Amino acid sequence: MADKTEAKQHLLFLDGLRGMAALFVVMHHTVLQFYDLDFHGLTGIRKALVRFLWEGHLAVDLFIVLSGFCLMLPVISADYRLKGGTFRFYKKRAVRILPPYYFTNVLCLLLIAFWVGNKTGTHWDISIPVTYKDVMLHLLLVHDFLLNHTARINHVMWSVSVEFRIYLFFPLLVWLYRKYAAGSTLLFAILVAAAGFFILYLLHKVIPDVNMLTSGVSPYIILFTFGMLAADFSFSPKQHHPTLRIVFPLVCVALLVLYIALRRIFAISVAGSFSFMYIFTDLIFGLWCAFLLVNLSVYNKSGLFKGLFKFLEAKPIAFLGLFAFSIYLIHAPLLQGLTQLLFKLNIQDRFTNMLILMFAGIPIIIALSYLFFLVCEKPFISLSKAKKEKVASEPGLPRTELT
Repeated sequence: MADKTEAKQHLLFLDGLRGMAALFVVMHHTVLQFYDLDFHGLTGIRKALVRFLWEGHLAVDLFIVLSGFCLMLPVISADYRLKGGTFRFYKKRAVRILPPYYFTNVLCLLLIAFWVGNKTGTHWDISIPVTYKDVMLHLLLVHDFLLNHTARINHVMWSVSVEFRIYLFFPLLVWLYRKYAAGSTLLFAILVAAAGFFILYLLHKVIPDVNMLTSGVSPYIILFTFGMLAADFSFSPKQHHPTLRIVFPLVCVALLVLYIALRRIFAISVAGSFSFMYIFTDLIFGLWCAFLLVNLSVYNKSGLFKGLFKFLEAKPIAFLGLFAFSIYLIHAPLLQGLTQLLFKLNIQDRFTNMLILMFAGIPIIIALSYLFFLVCEKPFISLSKAKKEKVASEPGLPRTELT
């Protein structure tokens, strides 16, 4: 296992992963502006590219796993305890996450009022129109529970509510980890996810507008716990059993095979199985993300992961990770605004429009996101460090602090 000194040296690759995940989300939503479950007329490489980029929800899975991984690092260095206690943790999370989130709501409402408030037949249409109820639900971070409100104002912000809700469980997860070890913590996360899904299922029977797919904490609290386990496996001073190095990848492969088999079976024989397969996809991908993090952390100096490790540590890639949260928050309305400008060119081919928006628009979005970061996010990163604690006392924070 990598020791604590190594952990401090190796965390730059986490910024790279965040940057690539944020970039993939932007590319995904660029595709959705023109191909929302509609691949008609596409063949060959074009179809393969669009289908690949359509799987943008997987980047959210990676963000969640990374969040559990990064928040677990200072816990490991503090002998599996939360420094300063539960209240301090909640305060730091709130200061770190909520101000940029609320600034984004205000920005989106202004853009909707003056620029992107009309339906144009693009994916952004799910974010409008906006009602007073939408605003109130977003203020309370509960908009993800209702299908008719989940995507309003900005269709990406449902995940902020979900992850902030997971943070409420983190002190308990840490206590379980210290008291009963990893297995019990993971079991607790699974039970919470299952209970949450069951409650939403019952509510959905009574209130059809209840969102069962991307609300509550299911299955994302399990992915978050995968990240915690990956951090412990990578940087814990404890010696984990050597067979885990063999068992872990075998489990990943076995679940992947099971997933492929179930997807084929359910796609043929079970109507309405999309929700089930969607959740199962998240779990499988989350486990693979944890596997990747362990290998990048432990085996980064040699072998198959050496090249990827160096790529993720490259300055331009790691730089994107510094303000990945800002990119994630504001890219959707900016994409819509740029799409509306692109329409004026009157180019009829959807794929050509998509490529123009991707290669010309994304650099603009990244630049504007960095400005947003400097004004609306960076000041609160400093506040979240609780009176300028030394970064060395909490490995990887704030630069690897996930939202």
